[in-house]
Amino acid sequence: MANSQNGWPIVPRSAVDERPLIRDVTVPNGMLEGDVAYIFRWFAGRYDARVERIVKGWCWGWFVKNIEGSSVRSNHGSATAIDINAPANPMGQGTTKKSMTPAQIDECHKLEDESDNVLRWGGDYVSRNDPMHWEIIASRAAVRQFAAKLRADNVPPRKVTWMNMDVKWPVLKEGDDDAKLDGYNRITRIQRIVQIDDDGVWGPATTKAIAAWCNLPVAKCKVLTEDIYRKVFGLS
Repeated sequence: MANSQNGWPIVPRSAVDERPLIRDVTVPNGMLEGDVAYIFRWFAGRYDARVERIVKGWCWGWFVKNIEGSSVRSNHGSATAIDINAPANPMGQGTTKKSMTPAQIDECHKLEDESDNVLRWGGDYVSRNDPMHWEIIASRAAVRQFAAKLRADNVPPRKVTWMNMDVKWPVLKEGDDDAKLDGYNRITRIQRIVQIDDDGVWGPATTKAIAAWCNLPVAKCKVLTEDIYRKVFGLS
């Protein structure tokens, strides 16, 4: 049986878990069922909260193919790799810094560390960045051990927080500017979620986009209360 780059065997589609990754976001063709799928769901909750909102229809999973430009099987073929927000995080030379802020890149590195280095991010690939790509690089024994650790700690796979920031409400309002705020690109991240130009400045257009995203009156969306934040991030 052929193996993918990480040494895991190529599997048929019948071996994958096609249930949602997070919320109603599915990974077409799925992830390897069991510990791998559990770890990816744990990862997805943190990525969604701390890096960027995971968008429905923008994620990919199992697919038997070679790594581009080589004869080696991609880890997608063993269902141990997923692509997150592929259209926004394209593969290419220098694309990581073009599609992500320094703070987002730092969070991706933190997620690698928090996975006990079971996961590897493609954003650091040297010859050709692949910031959409996340893959299992550890042995089956290490994956089993890490998944058991998560379960023993009762860590839910979709746990999310306010971007890991200890804040009180409200924290943001119309007129705020990322360049003048503590923290890292809070407004920019929200603008990307509600699909408006991410200039980091909260003007009337951002308020209108938040209102449309949350299906609320514009007048109620000039201050980011906890209730509105939860609607933006799909937590309520």
